[in-house]
Amino acid sequence: MPDHTPAPNAPPRYALAPIEDGSPVRTPQPGYCPIHTIYHGIDLSLFSTNKNGLTNHPPYSILTVARLVEKKGLYTILESLRLLFLRNLPFRYTLIGEGPLLEKLESIVYQYGLTDFVEFTGTLPHEEVLRHYRKADLFLLGCTTAQDGDRDGIPNVLAEAMAMGVPVVATRVSGIPELIEHNKSGLLVPCDNADALANATEQLLTNEALRQTIISGAERKVHKVFNNRQLIMELGDIFEENGIVREEADTMSEMEWSSS
Repeated sequence: MPDHTPAPNAPPRYALAPIEDGSPVRTPQPGYCPIHTIYHGIDLSLFSTNKNGLTNHPPYSILTVARLVEKKGLYTILESLRLLFLRNLPFRYTLIGEGPLLEKLESIVYQYGLTDFVEFTGTLPHEEVLRHYRKADLFLLGCTTAQDGDRDGIPNVLAEAMAMGVPVVATRVSGIPELIEHNKSGLLVPCDNADALANATEQLLTNEALRQTIISGAERKVHKVFNNRQLIMELGDIFEENGIVREEADTMSEMEWSSS
């Protein structure tokens, strides 16, 4: 394999960023190298839609797939579910994932009187996760910035749900608005706002015209910007433009996606 290591102290020819949010330079300027946004993407062959409107009559099936950590905004999600319960909206909520907040979350569910309506599954095999996507009426993710500054970029589970035809409610944080356009491919609300999360969830569960608009828009969006095969080709083009031969670029790209 050719050695493309830059000479010592040589300026970088280009830089890659997984999201646009927070990246300082998008176009070449004196003293800067160009920064290219290459999203992580998903293998769309593994996530295909088979939905047509609501999958079930009430109680509505609400789904979250996430590690049980602070930046996922799970406390806010549970508070929003409490508000929906008080509004007499029938639902069942499934949370797939494991993490250090499990006991605390279970305690909150008990305190809110939601034990009969909330299920913690732990980590599940891929096929089981797909089964839950297929029967879900809505995907809910309340990402926020943790106290230590940790936050998501663009969670792959959002793209997975969108590709599976599950309408999404999420928060305006980090790179999420780069994937989800409000009222077009999902609904976005402020972080840490349970009332806004509950309102958006209720709206997307009960407004069929909006659901269909968002389901269609989400599928188009994820195929346009989150198809990892297309993104691998774009990454290969960048490598080739900067002196790395196509064969090596494709190999490096495949290694990057398969190892992440």
